[in-house]
Amino acid sequence: MGFEPTTASSQGTPKYVCKPYEMRIENGKEYKLRIDSKILSEFTEFCKVDLRLKDSTIREHCINIRKFFKTVRKPLSSICIEDLRSYLNSLNKSDSHYRNQIKSLRRFFRDFLNRKDLVATFKLPSIDYRPKILPSKEELKIFYEALPTQKLKAIFLFYATTGLRRKEVLDLTLENLDLKKRMVLPKRGSNTKRVWLSFYNDEAENKDCWHGLLLDGRVILLQ
Repeated sequence: MGFEPTTASSQGTPKYVCKPYEMRIENGKEYKLRIDSKILSEFTEFCKVDLRLKDSTIREHCINIRKFFKTVRKPLSSICIEDLRSYLNSLNKSDSHYRNQIKSLRRFFRDFLNRKDLVATFKLPSIDYRPKILPSKEELKIFYEALPTQKLKAIFLFYATTGLRRKEVLDLTLENLDLKKRMVLPKRGSNTKRVWLSFYNDEAENKDCWHGLLLDGRVILLQ
């Protein structure tokens, strides 16, 4: 709660009214309706402990929820289904972006606040399947030979031989590597992605910079 100036009285002195935190004036310019940081903190803990979501997924949900409240400019207690519909209708981006917004709103209102009524009617758009066009072995060889440094070649070979995703490689630590067996055990997967053992080949290991890519217990291929 806090006191904010309103219109001046008949004597020329400003009147003050008591308003909740999310309705206070910021910088003397306009009302900024913000979601309480305590609610977001509790939502983060809920996603981490109850839902067992990854940190990167939780961060994305929090960013989307902040964006939602910044756009609708209403306190949490006043949010209705029309606010969500208007917000989603204002998104002029790809179907994948729209899907991510709905997923975050579902996590927050349906799962965390138990307000299923607010998000029950919103469906995830289907995404058309587009087959990936992969480069040929000859094209990969040309690309590899054109890499200017041994470090980049080691990175390329590590990705090519382990088959790991970018985020999986960035999350690796020395505890995930068996250097004697050239074996990689990535961190846990998710509800939609499964991970298990992988290996990198001797050519990746024999690059001059390989041991320079391991520092302070972390694999720093792309850092």
